[in-house]
Amino acid sequence: MVGAHRPREQRGRSLILNGHIDVVPVGAAELWTDPPFEPVVRDGRMYGRGAGDMKAGIAAYITAFRALGRLGRRPAAPVFLQSVVEEECTGNGALACLHRGFRADAAIIPEPFAETILHAQVGVLWLLVDTGHPLIGVLGAAHERVFGSAPRLLASSAATDARFFNLYGSTPATCYGPEATDIHGIDESVSLASTLEVGKVLALFIARWCGLERV
Repeated sequence: MVGAHRPREQRGRSLILNGHIDVVPVGAAELWTDPPFEPVVRDGRMYGRGAGDMKAGIAAYITAFRALGRLGRRPAAPVFLQSVVEEECTGNGALACLHRGFRADAAIIPEPFAETILHAQVGVLWLLVDTGHPLIGVLGAAHERVFGSAPRLLASSAATDARFFNLYGSTPATCYGPEATDIHGIDESVSLASTLEVGKVLALFIARWCGLERV
């Protein structure tokens, strides 16, 4: 499912915000504190399968886009909000978007990497998202504006859909999302405060990367 925003007149750089809605199996459901598909909030965290990986990231970029609208602004460049399946096993959902022709000047996947910026990963292939690329610079500056300190760069041992944008789409891509624990495990959870802060960073990034026009 892709939501496409197109400005009246393009003045900024285009953007893809991509997230997956498929999840891994719950494992031994009887070991969960609460039923894995009945979300529960405790101590500022939401528990449930897929809460961190990665429904919270999708919520963050939708919140960011809506926040700009509430301010009477919208991106001055095309923005594509992609909700895909199959990330956990094949990546065919993101590939289908590329096959349909969706391209942009940059892509961000808000995977739950605790507010770090992905610059390398090892999965089915090595990926090196260039740390001198404007995508990393603008995203890092937005993070620093919200958090008051520079973000950490992450080299991950996991595989994400960012590999497909870089490999097949010629679209510079990275991951930047909220803090989560026990993803793929028992009692997966995500920080609601972190999700909100990531939404702020993404809103600021959209404003600086895409530019803004009045609604």
